Formats: sequence, C-alpha cells, structure tokens
Amino acid sequence: MKKLSFLLLLIIFTKTQAQQLTEKFNFKKPEETVSNSFYNSINLIDGRDDTSNLGIVQKGAFNRKAKVVADVALNIQIAELLKNLVDTTAKQGELQLLLKEMCFTEVTTLSERGFYFLKADLYAKKEAGYTLLDRIDTVVMVKSLDVTKATLRNGSKNFTEFISSNLNKEPVTDTYFSYYELTRMDSVEKSKLPLYTAYTLREGVYENYVNFKNQEPNRLLFTVKEKKGVVSEIAILNKKNKYEKIPLKNSYAVVYKGQPYIATEYGYYLLLKKANDYYFTGKYKTAASAGSLITAGFFFGIIGAAIASEAGSSEVGEMKLDYATGSFKVVPQEVKK
Repeated sequence: MKKLSFLLLLIIFTKTQAQQLTEKFNFKKPEETVSNSFYNSINLIDGRDDTSNLGIVQKGAFNRKAKVVADVALNIQIAELLKNLVDTTAKQGELQLLLKEMCFTEVTTLSERGFYFLKADLYAKKEAGYTLLDRIDTVVMVKSLDVTKATLRNGSKNFTEFISSNLNKEPVTDTYFSYYELTRMDSVEKSKLPLYTAYTLREGVYENYVNFKNQEPNRLLFTVKEKKGVVSEIAILNKKNKYEKIPLKNSYAVVYKGQPYIATEYGYYLLLKKANDYYFTGKYKTAASAGSLITAGFFFGIIGAAIASEAGSSEVGEMKLDYATGSFKVVPQEVKK
C-alpha cells in the first residue's frame, strides 16, 4: 500500500514538473550602439493571440516540452533594449511597436531544428499620430548542437537588428493612426479589403490570395462537381472550349452559390466567417514531432510545407486564414473562442 501511494505521488510530481517546465528568455545586450538615433524610447502593444508564453522548445535527453517565457516582462525588456542601443546623441523621438507574432519552437524530424517567428509593425510617434516606420514578417531557422540556446540567441539578434536598423530613419508615409487604431490594427486593415467588407462575395475561381482578398476572380465560367453537398472538383474552359479539371495546386479559392471554399492539397474546404475572420476545418500536413508548432499556432506556409515534407503524416484541425498573407494558421485548442 505504501509502495502504491509512493508511486502515485511520484506520478503526480512528474506530471506537475512537466507542466511547469519552462525556458526563460531575455534579450541579449547589444554589442554596438547607434549614434544620432531619432528615437530614445519605445513602447509595446502586444497583439499576439497568446501572450502567456513565447513558444515551446525541447529540453534534455528526452526532448521534454518546455514553454518559453519572458524572464522579465517584454515591454520592460524592449524598453531596456532600446536604452542599450542608443547613446547620448539620441534625439527625443518615441517608437511604438505592435507585436503580432513572436515565438520560438523546435522540430525533430530527420534532424533537430529551431525556428523563430517574428511579425511586427514599428511606428514613429508624431504630433498627428502614429505613422508606420517599418514592418517585419520573418522566420529564422537554426541548426546547432544546442539548438535551444542557438534559437533563442538568434531570435534576440534578429529582433535587435530590426529595431536598430530603424533608429536613423524618419517615416516616409503621411498616413497617421491613433493609439486606439493601433490596438485594433487588424480590423483597420481588414476594413480596406473587399473580402472582409463585401456583403456578398463574387462568384468565380481565384488563382491566388491577392485576387481573392480584392474580390477579383480570375475565372467566371466554371463547372462544379459536388460530393455530399461540398465542392469536390472544379473545371474551367480550356483553349479548345472544353471544360477541363483544375488541379488543386493551380487554384486558391472558389466562390460557388455564394459560399467561399479554400483549395488545399487535400481538397476544397468551406470557409466560414466568424468574428470577422475566416476559418475552415480540414486536413493539414505536419511533421512527426512538430506538435510544438501546432500548439503555438503558427502559419503553415512555405516553412510549414518544408517541415511536413520530411514526414507525411496529416491531422485534422481548425485553420484560420491570415488576412495579410493568405496563409493558414492552425488554431490551438486552448485559445479557440
């Protein structure tokens, strides 16, 4: 009985430790400073879907999952980073950073690799409001013997370079936003896209996301085959004036009978609009040990395809359309609304 109680306590302790396993993140102090900076302060608007952590990495010989957490609050770290980047020649300008994505993750397939994702807009504060200075949307891949440390280090370097490269720049746009608009920039940008503002979507076949978001179909004459009430095949007129099936890879979306469908390698999936975002539920490829990517909810674009190509497994889940790029984002179970 005592042995059983001890074993039970050991299991509970092990599970608790696994749940609490973390990896702390700090921005590294920059090795060089920027002279004659226009800015000497920076503020943060954290617009990430999940602000509780900075992704998931693998620790130890058994690759136990650990959440990356900011050792000190990000807004404090970023403010301190800027102080360390400028010298006494800096002017009194103020920057505003809108952070959309910032996350670390590791994937073990044929080899172990680390990924750092950063998506952010940087604004300069002026009397008329905030005006865009620069934006970044990048993925950094790292290979190393100690991939965790290397990935965190490279993420810090990439972020620092983004900020430092803009310190001697003045805005070149005369478009200004209020602070309130910055806090809801996704809604502001969607308000300019017909895909998100049109009462009804235009019937037709769309070959890419640019045409889809602007509601400019590439093909208006097409035929559709349905299976269980869902689009299964699309055909368009070819040069011989005959209807020819479109390969899935040659189309992005179709609007049929007023309903939008997204084209994936697994087929067409119905797009549903919820809270001014588009979602679909369907198959997607994932690497055998890419669970951290799914949990973090990252975009499966070119990088995702590269990861998935090393392992042919697939899963079914809810996907969210990124209004800016047209790529798909796996919606983590814990942050669904």
